[in-house]
Amino acid sequence: MLDETIKTALETLQMNKQALIFLPSRASAEKTAEDIAKLMPVSCPVLPGTRKTSP
Repeated sequence: MLDETIKTALETLQMNKQALIFLPSRASAEKTAEDIAKLMPVSCPVLPGTRKTSP
């Protein structure tokens, strides 16, 4: 079952809206963002000149 926060974010994104989620720590924010990204139907490519940051 999906966490209520993730479910709400996905529903909001499906309406072509934006979601801003406040969580108690940076680690939980990053984990939640990764979980949402894994459930999104389309992923965004990495743009040239950018790089993935490590924790």
